[in-house]
Amino acid sequence: FDGRGYIQEELAKLNHFFRDYRANKIKSIDPRLFDQLYRLQGLLGTRKPVQLISGYRSIDTNNELRARSRGVAKKSYHTKGQAMDFHIEGIALSNIRKAALS
Repeated sequence: FDGRGYIQEELAKLNHFFRDYRANKIKSIDPRLFDQLYRLQGLLGTRKPVQLISGYRSIDTNNELRARSRGVAKKSYHTKGQAMDFHIEGIALSNIRKAALS
């Protein structure tokens, strides 16, 4: 973001980073997800790096993961580029969840 809007080249880098690495597929990630993550870091009072666990998932990958885990939604927002699983070192998942829901 340059104060006027998103920098497309930087969004393209993030889209690649968030790609479905299993299928090597890239989807445009909803920029509001990055906005929410930035706000969440502020609520948590941290600028520690966010460790991405899972970003975009193709439908095939999502179905594959669903077959192995009950915690994967059939119509996951990951398949729309509107969700991510992540970790921030030193911050309990319960605290991240509380801040996200506030």
